[in-house]
Amino acid sequence: MKKILILTLLWSASLFSDPWGKDADLLSPKSGCTARKNNLIVKFAEVMIKFHQNNISKTDGPRSHFVPSSSQYTLESIQKYGFFYGFLLGCDRLMRENDDPWIYPTTQGKYNELKYDPVR
Repeated sequence: MKKILILTLLWSASLFSDPWGKDADLLSPKSGCTARKNNLIVKFAEVMIKFHQNNISKTDGPRSHFVPSSSQYTLESIQKYGFFYGFLLGCDRLMRENDDPWIYPTTQGKYNELKYDPVR
């Protein structure tokens, strides 16, 4: 009798459960990108980069040899990969910001040829 009662309880509990479990509710619609944008560190980094782009870069002038610019690349990589890995990608990009020969595709800028290196 106990076995029948236990089996009945388990069967009735399975009727009301979601067949994919609670983990399906945790998935974001844009492959995790929106979850990273809600992070406080990411928001702070976005504000600081936007401040640099809108205030400091406009008075100092464009200096990047890349398309997109290094600050935009860092912003996009932080939004795509999260703060820590995106920040490392931005630092790597700044380390390559020089006049060394570029063997990858280039694009024509307003005044000169620019190195094309988007966030992948």
